Amino acid sequence: MSHDGWEKAYFFGIDPGIKGAMAAVDRKGSLVGWARMPLVEAKNIDFLRIDHYLGQSMDPCVCIERVHAMPKQGVTSMFTFGKGYGGLLAIIEVRGFPVLNVLPRAWQKEMLPDCPKGETKEEAVRHAVELWPELGLPLKKKVNQGIADAALLAEYGRRQWL
Repeated sequence: MSHDGWEKAYFFGIDPGIKGAMAAVDRKGSLVGWARMPLVEAKNIDFLRIDHYLGQSMDPCVCIERVHAMPKQGVTSMFTFGKGYGGLLAIIEVRGFPVLNVLPRAWQKEMLPDCPKGETKEEAVRHAVELWPELGLPLKKKVNQGIADAALLAEYGRRQWL
């Protein structure tokens, strides 16, 4: 986990949810910061810490994965997930940062173009490690997918805005 380069960040990627993450790249596409989603009491997103990370950067652009409820997801988990997603969007909106709210299939189509259907989780981790070896992520999809997705979202946002 790295928090050292947030002030060098220009493009943030956010994979929302309690198992998500955030990552940032500079204008050249170098990874400058990443962190698992900060939590309070293990089940609520720490919005103050997210605001702190975003606030360290000068005029960042934020790319966040547009998410929705999943089939068979319980009412409580859907509410918690929606609250977290809405809170992240609120921070971005209140700070006035440009935001790209992108569907998973849109960013995956560009960032994982040759990925066989149904293998995006593994491929995202593999591709992120290829682009940024400093991540040092073991190829365990459930543990590191959030970080990989956030980094790829940041890079996707960079490509869209530049």
